[in-house]
Amino acid sequence: MVTVKDLIQYRMRNECLVTRLATTTIPTAYGGEFTAIAFGNLVDDSLHIALVKGNISPDEDILVRVHPNVLPAMSLPQRDATAGSNCTKPWRL
Repeated sequence: MVTVKDLIQYRMRNECLVTRLATTTIPTAYGGEFTAIAFGNLVDDSLHIALVKGNISPDEDILVRVHPNVLPAMSLPQRDATAGSNCTKPWRL
């Protein structure tokens, strides 16, 4: 007999429900360039975006910023952004 827990564990090990769609570079006013990676959820067709600064290594901790229900690229200050703008303050490194 198979339990629901067993089925979930099997599916987590053997099924990929997210696919990498695209990668691009986004220049910002603060912090330089970020790599934006778009992922698609195969279950509900939702889009997820990872903004990466530098290289990701399993040996080092990384900073993570989560934007629920918002396209993160829309909140990134561009190079011509106003320095005093409230939306630019969190991006200053």
